[in-house]
Amino acid sequence: METRQQTSTRANPVGRHVQISSIENSRVRQEAENLRAGIENFGESARRQPPRAARQSTEYEDWTTRLGAVEEVVDMIQNQVNDGSIMPGDAVRVTAGEHTTGIMTVSVSPKEEDAKDAFWIDNIVTHPGAAGAGELLIEKAVAMSASKGFGGTVRLMAFSGQTFYKSVGFKDLGGGLMELRPAQSNKWSNVNGTLLLSRRMHKSGLVQDIPRTVPQAELQLQTQLGQASPQDRIEYALQLRRHPELSRFAQSVMQGLQQAVTANRQLPPMQVCDQTLRQCWSANEEQRPLYNKLIRAFAAR
Repeated sequence: METRQQTSTRANPVGRHVQISSIENSRVRQEAENLRAGIENFGESARRQPPRAARQSTEYEDWTTRLGAVEEVVDMIQNQVNDGSIMPGDAVRVTAGEHTTGIMTVSVSPKEEDAKDAFWIDNIVTHPGAAGAGELLIEKAVAMSASKGFGGTVRLMAFSGQTFYKSVGFKDLGGGLMELRPAQSNKWSNVNGTLLLSRRMHKSGLVQDIPRTVPQAELQLQTQLGQASPQDRIEYALQLRRHPELSRFAQSVMQGLQQAVTANRQLPPMQVCDQTLRQCWSANEEQRPLYNKLIRAFAAR
């Protein structure tokens, strides 16, 4: 995921201020394009005059493939933007100076591998010349998992980069599924209640510089969503203004939720909605991506 080089082709040379922060949803597309452009420029430069360290590495032998894989992940992030599946605070970036060197999108939802809720890294991509960007993003994912009640546990589907993920404590569960339990890993340390990657703890200017807040606009949207009616949550999750073709599906969901709430008056309505959506998720394999969005929208309190 990262190539450590001591040349000017590095994306974050020594002395450049490194930060990690959430991206407002309206900025995700542009940030992904900025990262793509930076990767392409870096790739062209490296091909013309590769650094000695890169020429001697096994990674450089597979340089074109690596850049192609990175661009595929950027495309997947763009697809998440297009289908409206990124919830407030779910996108994170690493910056070095004015340059974006890494992007990650996360979610809390059931997946086909496990019907229980879990904290997932959906997509993660770093600039090939950025030293430490992947570590920063994993550490941020652990912090986000902990803040959402998952104890720092993180899951992802890894089709490449397994060596890196194992180096930061992920365990291979088979079929590309990997899981990190930092509280049980000797690669992580608990510092005053915060889980930190041990090998990063003494890298000056990184841990201290990481803001762990969500942009104000995202906080306001989260608050509004937590107070929204079921109908408004459905409209937000399915982005009905952009996807009017989902209107009939939204109506059927709303009718199903109303019937479930009526039949279970002894339970809190939002709890009934949550349980009903999860049952629908289990019973409708083809529509699971839509139910994932609905489950996440109804989880906001």
